[in-house]
Amino acid sequence: MPSIQKTGGYVGNDDLFINTYIPQADETTKLLFKQTLGAMKEQIEKIAALEPKATKYDMYLNADGLIQLNEVAKLLNIGLKTFYAILRIESKRSQTYIFQLVSLRLKVIS
Repeated sequence: MPSIQKTGGYVGNDDLFINTYIPQADETTKLLFKQTLGAMKEQIEKIAALEPKATKYDMYLNADGLIQLNEVAKLLNIGLKTFYAILRIESKRSQTYIFQLVSLRLKVIS
């Protein structure tokens, strides 16, 4: 629609928007309003770019049957940094070894 029947709503041009909806404002106010619109557009773009990441992170945090590494470290009664060090060292040897170790320790604890 041609800008919702000549600016009865959506206006894609910042200058047209400002001149239509606040024509009585002085130039300083118009410039401030234009800068604010630009900042809002930047924020909307950032949100659109980050939204898929946030969705994936929420899915990760809400996943049933999974446990975070800091919780695994607590269950093993070792510090998180120590647990990360073990993961780094053992991942060079064999990835399956560390998971077997963790599952055995968790079975002993529970």
